[in-house]
Amino acid sequence: MILLINNCVTTGPDDISFVPKIRKALRKLNIPLYEVKKIQTIPNEISSILKGIIISGSKLRLSQPLLLDDYSHILHYIMKFNNLPILGLCFGCQLLHILNGGKLQDQIQLNCSNYRTELTTHPLFQNVSFLKKNDTYHKFSVCFHDLPLEFNKKSLVKHIAYFHHRDKLLPCAFEYSKICFGMMIHPEMYKETYNVFSNFVNICNEKDT
Repeated sequence: MILLINNCVTTGPDDISFVPKIRKALRKLNIPLYEVKKIQTIPNEISSILKGIIISGSKLRLSQPLLLDDYSHILHYIMKFNNLPILGLCFGCQLLHILNGGKLQDQIQLNCSNYRTELTTHPLFQNVSFLKKNDTYHKFSVCFHDLPLEFNKKSLVKHIAYFHHRDKLLPCAFEYSKICFGMMIHPEMYKETYNVFSNFVNICNEKDT
């Protein structure tokens, strides 16, 4: 079972957390989930079978002043289940980036599009289809106000995917540790990219073997 941390701050049409699409993707893949949106008690029968954590996107911007209350629930679950693999999407990636010593660059306006993306052979991207049969490269949905900056060469953080933005090839997915990953990519947007979730669950299961 996956713990889904819902960071949706609005249910309006401008919400960029895409939580309903994450739910749909996980259910389509028959991946059971338990969803939380605040600090709450998780029943023992649930916590004992959790295999991993997915941190959703949010309209919150870490380059802007925020109250700890805005994301304290995420820190709570990261610390409470510190042995579980984590996949941070969008805002989830940005928070993991900061927690692992990275920096963000404020892009001022929202960037949201299907970007040309170059993937590494990382296990998260195994058997991920092209969005269009005629494409010779991957396209992923990428949405951001705050762009995670590249780590220096001495960092142990690995860049595991890149995207083309303003004529530059920039990292958009990261391996912070063997069980902690973040990506600005939204695999929940298209069924062709759902396999990112399956691959994450495989990583979670392998950890227990």
